[in-house]
Amino acid sequence: MVTDTAGAFTLSVQDKQVDVDCLRQFLQQPYVHKSDEWLKLFQSEPPRGVLSRIARRLDVALSPVNGPWQYPDKQDFRDEIARMISWYEPGRKKLRRARNLREDEPVKMVPGATTVFTTKVREHYAKLSTALKIEGLWKWATVARGLHKAGVPVVSKIHMRVLQSKWARAVADGKKWVETQRYRERSLNAMKFAAPGEWVVMGDSQHVTAIAVCAGSAVRGCTDIVSSGVLDRVDESLRPDLESYLSTGQSFDYIAFSSVCSLKRVNPIPWKTFWALEGAKNPKNKQGFPRVGGPELAPTLFFWAKKLGAKWIDPYGDVP
Repeated sequence: MVTDTAGAFTLSVQDKQVDVDCLRQFLQQPYVHKSDEWLKLFQSEPPRGVLSRIARRLDVALSPVNGPWQYPDKQDFRDEIARMISWYEPGRKKLRRARNLREDEPVKMVPGATTVFTTKVREHYAKLSTALKIEGLWKWATVARGLHKAGVPVVSKIHMRVLQSKWARAVADGKKWVETQRYRERSLNAMKFAAPGEWVVMGDSQHVTAIAVCAGSAVRGCTDIVSSGVLDRVDESLRPDLESYLSTGQSFDYIAFSSVCSLKRVNPIPWKTFWALEGAKNPKNKQGFPRVGGPELAPTLFFWAKKLGAKWIDPYGDVP
């Protein structure tokens, strides 16, 4: 169950219903992660994330004591890190190709093990276990609990989009409520990663002009410009240029916006100022939707835009 893929596990569940029922009863026990069965089979207690994934595959609810968890103190957080290391470091036993010459009859496959706990991951966990890192993570967790308790929405991801000046101004002016990306041969399109509620920081080659909120997931693989409805989401003066742009590609993706924070009335904000926030770096690919900053950057950007006097507009409201 731990080593199989989701597809193989589904087939196994259908063939072994009696064993599955026993596993479900086992997982519903309070403090199931403390059971000796884990130590007998895996020589380690499972991390809470592993228990949650197994429960989802078996479509069973864990006991409340094993449900959503907030670490009561820093030592409990350190203990969870130790459980993750001891669980993943040994790896999974499997057959692998022989990599050496044998004096007797050669064999193609020999017993071995594969592990996700590579040197890079080991270095990451070593840094994660330092006192300074744990102190910083603990402060972020405290802030997050306060925001959830207060009901303040938290943006999980921020993307960016560098456009031609005409299109960047159109978003800030409330004349463009959709962003498109055409497909060409060998072109890389990262728009597929956009999701509802995520933010897109938009601007021209020099300055940030607007912050848009995604209304839904990206619509991918469109070939009919008219039936897709993208032309209805832009001003009439921009429709010929947008249609000309999309018609030169094999297909296109688009993401609609639910609201836009216009920065056109504040002082021009250079991209370098944006990169400096929370230590974000200038991404190599400026034409995709790469992630910059992440959840740490989102609250800062929100209050930063509010402080500068930026105003939110919606497709049916007045443009500031």
